[in-house]
Amino acid sequence: MRGPWLQDRESFDAALAVHLRGRSGDTTVIVLELMDLPDLAGTYGSHTTLAILGEAGDRFLEIAGPGAGDLTARLGESRFAAIVTGLGNRDMAFRLARRLCREMARPITVRDVRLAPTFCVGASYSEGHGETATELADQAETALAEARRHGPGAFCLFSPDMEDRMRRRMLLRGSLQYAIDVQGLHVHYQPIVDLVTGRARAIEALARWNHPELGAQSPADFIPTAESSGMIVALGEQMLRRALKDRQGWCRAGLDPPPVAVNVSAHQLQRPGFVEMATRALAEAEARPEDLELELTEGTLIETTDAMLEQLGLLSRMGIALTVDDFGTGFSSLRYLRDMPVKRLKIDQYFIRDIGDDARDFSIVRAIVAMAGALKLEVVAEGIETDTQRVKLLEAGCRVGQGYFFAQPMAEAAFAARLRDAGV
Repeated sequence: MRGPWLQDRESFDAALAVHLRGRSGDTTVIVLELMDLPDLAGTYGSHTTLAILGEAGDRFLEIAGPGAGDLTARLGESRFAAIVTGLGNRDMAFRLARRLCREMARPITVRDVRLAPTFCVGASYSEGHGETATELADQAETALAEARRHGPGAFCLFSPDMEDRMRRRMLLRGSLQYAIDVQGLHVHYQPIVDLVTGRARAIEALARWNHPELGAQSPADFIPTAESSGMIVALGEQMLRRALKDRQGWCRAGLDPPPVAVNVSAHQLQRPGFVEMATRALAEAEARPEDLELELTEGTLIETTDAMLEQLGLLSRMGIALTVDDFGTGFSSLRYLRDMPVKRLKIDQYFIRDIGDDARDFSIVRAIVAMAGALKLEVVAEGIETDTQRVKLLEAGCRVGQGYFFAQPMAEAAFAARLRDAGV
């Protein structure tokens, strides 16, 4: 690996501080993190992995350009950093980060091994308004963390609101762990109905969280936090057990609820013992496998391993129905739908919102229904809010759906009253 390279964050900050004292003009700090080193070492061994690191470091130094000089560093085993001067403006710093991503994505060949590195890039930019070396380096690290949230190949240039979002996420993360530990999350229920009769075909269980200081939190915020931190495993188990317990409570009250559908993430299915946990939860609630449905996001299909397929097969053979949620927004292929033991697809609400006005959305829904029919899968439409949408879905061949037009998600007691009064 060409160099020289500063070998730690302390040395990098010190060099950056010296640079800032003597500079004229703008400064960009750029940090790149290789994301798959453990997998590389486990697959190809340490010597090949070190050679790949060397090639990646040389490429990083070449792209950073002569402005980086000797102000480059290895911040830990898998991170490279550089100080780049004279770019001129934020837009040029953004372009450099984008170019770095494009060039780093080119395959590397070492010892007959050819692979494309997976990485994220974060950068900070200063026109010389008094930021300290530590502040600029921290800002680049914050941007890197933001890029990491978006997955391999992402890059971010620091902005002040990014720091606020990061603080909020960290606050939510700590609070969410506490909420899971004390079972402070709640389950709300929404019926999945026959679009002709309005009768409930299933009941979706939805996680809800009322933060003691910040108020009600959207699942769109706290579920990704739970996913990225691994807390989704404990959260998902709590939701499954509570949903089964509530359903059996309705049965004991003389009501006749349909199956309850619970969301499951790839993280849960990647852990050994998910089937055993679901079996115990069914037994504890005195429920049958037919009383439970599991909803998998479309992205889960992409992450499917042989072990996950084995668990899904066991669940299906037990009698638990499997649904692919948010269909149409991810990257699943017909091969996954053919090979996995799923029974239905849920069309994402993105395609439902304008189905009454946009002929393209109507055609897409009709095509999904036709494809599902060929694969002997049922189709469910999400996010129905108007009768016009309901009618157009029926025209497209979809007979099952859910949304605010029929009922908003509601707490257990309210849903029990709905079952008692309306039977749906």
